[in-house]
Amino acid sequence: MFFQYRSVFTSILVLTQTLHASVQASPLVEKNAQALALQARNKSCQISLTPNTADIANTSYVNLVRTAKLPSGRTYRYVFSPPAESDKPYLLFLHGFPDSSYGWANQIEYFTRHGYGVIAPDMLGYGGTDSPDDLKSYRLKSINSEMIELFDCEGVDRVVATGHDFGTAILSTLYYYNPDRLLALAYLTLGYTAPGANLRLAEIEALNNQTNSLFGYPIFGYFIYHITEEAAAAYDDHLDSAYSLWFTNNATYQKEYLAPLNELERWLSEDRRAPYGGVYITDVVKEQWKAIVRAQGGLAGGLRWYKSLLSGVNQDDAAALQSVSPIITKPTLVVTSNRDPVCLPSIALNNTLPYAPFARPRTLDSGHFVQLEKADELNYELHQFVKSLA
Repeated sequence: MFFQYRSVFTSILVLTQTLHASVQASPLVEKNAQALALQARNKSCQISLTPNTADIANTSYVNLVRTAKLPSGRTYRYVFSPPAESDKPYLLFLHGFPDSSYGWANQIEYFTRHGYGVIAPDMLGYGGTDSPDDLKSYRLKSINSEMIELFDCEGVDRVVATGHDFGTAILSTLYYYNPDRLLALAYLTLGYTAPGANLRLAEIEALNNQTNSLFGYPIFGYFIYHITEEAAAAYDDHLDSAYSLWFTNNATYQKEYLAPLNELERWLSEDRRAPYGGVYITDVVKEQWKAIVRAQGGLAGGLRWYKSLLSGVNQDDAAALQSVSPIITKPTLVVTSNRDPVCLPSIALNNTLPYAPFARPRTLDSGHFVQLEKADELNYELHQFVKSLA
């Protein structure tokens, strides 16, 4: 026996008390024990429960953050909290540009408080996740596979997945390749991308011409600037200017200075400011966003999503998906923002509703970052949607 005591009962009692005292005295011991258990369950992953979180030390969810080195070789930083009740699902939150898991802070707080499991990764190129230079690393199918590897590392079977902005592209890709891992889908601002779609530079230019004719301005003019070599440095040198334009509460600024061709470059070079503000979009939030961006080495990683997309790295995968049914057979929530001049509600709905017979469309009075600007209203809609799945 490891412990030499008079009786088995005494041995168990003393061992239990000793372990309890050591765990109570040191949360790190508990975290290390959890990490060892995770490693034993899935030896292909290397999970750390004590990652570098200096850039997010002041966030409300920092104690829920961990990293995992996946079988692909990539390391992801992510928020993870298991359900408090066995009958409640995991909710997956996928962010876009120029964001990180921090953009979901209000949803993380709300849904963990209500007993749901939460997974919110810093996507590739953002936050504490790897930021490779190779554009092929940002291939949508590859990132989809890494999301599945992350599920497997944590022993998560199925999730209710929510995507915003570029996160909706990964949400759609998850549905193409791994529909069995999804309980339901929720699209924010941008809608569904049907299988086989392949947006390259030529398609973006055509879309800009079309929307300029229909609406009086091209909606994706900033895409063209995002693939230039100058964009990353311009963003990094003018983070306050960039934040104010992306997170403005006045849609006119995005319509005039983000969407049209050449205007974003001019905006940043002149270090201009747009108005922003609200309950959840404050100077404190801006400074936290800047801290994360600086810690990740700037916005070059986030901009590689645009460069990879328009360079055609998804072309072969898109061609192989042409024969896949575009119909979404899972419950689907589509939340559009009526003051988003780039991700227009009409386009999001037209791209989703014909393929989603079980869709639940909702529109909120918000700009692009609905999860921040209208966090309470969005949390309500998401919660009602999730409860309807029971």
